[in-house]
Amino acid sequence: MKHTIPMMTLTLFALTSMACAQPSEPLQHWKFGSATLFHIGDTASGFAPETFAVEKATFDKFATNGRIPSSVSAFLLEYPTENYILIDATMGAPNGNFKANLTKAMGGYHPEKIALVLITHLHGDHIGGLLDRDARCFPNAKVLCSQPEYEYWAAQNNAAFDRVKKVYGDDFCGGFEFDEAISLPGGDGQSPASVTPLNAIGHTPGHAVFLMESEGEKLMVIGDLLHAAAMQFPMPEICARFDMDTAEAVKARRRILDKAVEENIPVAGMHIPSPGIGFVKKNSDGGYGFSPITRTN
Repeated sequence: MKHTIPMMTLTLFALTSMACAQPSEPLQHWKFGSATLFHIGDTASGFAPETFAVEKATFDKFATNGRIPSSVSAFLLEYPTENYILIDATMGAPNGNFKANLTKAMGGYHPEKIALVLITHLHGDHIGGLLDRDARCFPNAKVLCSQPEYEYWAAQNNAAFDRVKKVYGDDFCGGFEFDEAISLPGGDGQSPASVTPLNAIGHTPGHAVFLMESEGEKLMVIGDLLHAAAMQFPMPEICARFDMDTAEAVKARRRILDKAVEENIPVAGMHIPSPGIGFVKKNSDGGYGFSPITRTN
């Protein structure tokens, strides 16, 4: 598949950070259409060989100092008139940078301005930041995941799920179906941005990828479609032990990445090291290449 010149222009502003950005460092963000996506880094991380069902020699080809670099991140979508949507909420670690980086992105700590939190899936490193001990971090927010994801974890004895449900009550639910655009807060039917969840079941029973569009320009937030970018882009058949259905996880990984290649849509991932976003291309051996987006202005 020919890698065509993108129809959209994705602008990386002159604001940089690491995945575990220190409070003194500025943030990366990207314009697409009239919307802006901010990378909200919490902590940097790295995966050890035992995380993957692969021979150590293969792992070592992609590792740095015995680990494959990763991150724990979220993304913040801002569209005109200061409407904010948070996509995932990281683990909210006490020694992390989730709150500090969210504060920078919003020009101050304004959790009340976030009316919607979209969750790719309900693992603890994606919902921990919803809570401050036993209180809501986002007092006015609806927290939505896919209906299959919600139903699965509601039937489990899962402490992270149960804590969020206890605190958010009916504001936390399986509020969307795949392939149906989500109604955005503050919208009047003429919203300058749209978000559509795509089926990426495999990592979890209801894992979603979010396709975002503004003024014809697109971007995908892919959640945990992959964990070790350096290894899993070129070798998408490799799964992390966190993938609950490995066969479906591989199918979803290829399907979503193929879409990114065919439509030339940049992808942003919660475990892709900073800057956390880039373009995908298809390699001749059936794997993929990934090119992080660097400054373009």
